[in-house]
Amino acid sequence: MGFELEGFLGNEADLLMKETLKKYDAWFILAYNINRLINKHKETLSITTDQAKEIILMSLYIKISNHYQSVILLLKKGLSVESDILIRSMLETLLPLKLIVTDETFFKEFIRNDKASTYRLYNVILKEENKHLFNFISFEDEKKRDELMAEISPYYKDGKIRTLSAEELAKRADMNLDYQLTYRYLSGYVHSSLETLEKAYLIIEDSELQAFNLGHNTQSFDRILFSVMYYILCSFDFMEQHFNTGLRPRMERYIETLLKLRSELK
Repeated sequence: MGFELEGFLGNEADLLMKETLKKYDAWFILAYNINRLINKHKETLSITTDQAKEIILMSLYIKISNHYQSVILLLKKGLSVESDILIRSMLETLLPLKLIVTDETFFKEFIRNDKASTYRLYNVILKEENKHLFNFISFEDEKKRDELMAEISPYYKDGKIRTLSAEELAKRADMNLDYQLTYRYLSGYVHSSLETLEKAYLIIEDSELQAFNLGHNTQSFDRILFSVMYYILCSFDFMEQHFNTGLRPRMERYIETLLKLRSELK
């Protein structure tokens, strides 16, 4: 059965990607080497139950690492748009990771922000107009909401719960350029803007629709491969700042290789 029937789940999808993967062989070799470094790095980190900050850092790191591996797998199938969506999530996760490492005050804010988000969710569930949607509501839910309210009320601003936006985190983390360029651009793929839908799925010539693109999309491979490796190496860098495992020299060699590969595209 061919690609028309099986799509990306069939064997033909892999055969159709052979030439592209050959072209980017050096990039994928580097991507796999970086992945081994990240996994080795995670294994060296010894964290105990009483280390709340380190537990959160490790959880964020694992999420970024899993996204990274997912992007590499998706790219090998030719799924560029889906890769971009995960790269946006990687960046969004990288922001609190960096701030927890570099800003002593942020960890407590991060915990409060999570509680505020949970409180807002309880408020939605417990609204009178929404109660018919949720048949699992109990007195315990109202009690939990009230407990959260008592805990976070001192941090209200103008009578409202204030949660941290990605843009605010990016500015505080000195990553505003990443937010304004990468995050905003990739948000179009997440929220299905007309521009990104056209770019990804329509084949247009002379302002006329010729066909829908149901297959591979490899036009953005250079940018995506560079971005995904850049952000995973950033996460390694911030974790290494905190844990100091001694693996930094390997990271620096991979950064050199990545920059060399990018320079060769010009």
